[in-house]
Amino acid sequence: MGPLRNEQDGTVYAFITVQDVTAQVAHEQTLLELNITDPLTGTYNRRYLETRLSEEFSRYMRTSKPFSLIMLDIDFFKRVNDTYGHTCGDIILKATSSMCLSQLREIDVIARYGGEEFCCVLVETELEGAAVVADR
Repeated sequence: MGPLRNEQDGTVYAFITVQDVTAQVAHEQTLLELNITDPLTGTYNRRYLETRLSEEFSRYMRTSKPFSLIMLDIDFFKRVNDTYGHTCGDIILKATSSMCLSQLREIDVIARYGGEEFCCVLVETELEGAAVVADR
């Protein structure tokens, strides 16, 4: 936006340039999601988990509202990969993450912590509530 001036330096008109940035914003959103998502399971990745843990701890320090963590590890996963192959292991990882997601609320977070390890952040959840979710 700016003025268009005549020869005597007087403003005669103003101009406005409009640009559609819809595609650029969509592309940036896609890049952001790729940066925080585990490509195999579709859950968040460890980088995002660490950010969320820091945010939840800060919220706890401000408001004293609790949060809980559930760490999940698939037993004997190496044996599955060695016996049946990595493709089978990938199927198990996807199924496990899908099952966990179905048990969480939208405000909760599940992230792939390591190879066959997942971490769930349960927002505003006491130990008793976290135990119920973990048992499920």
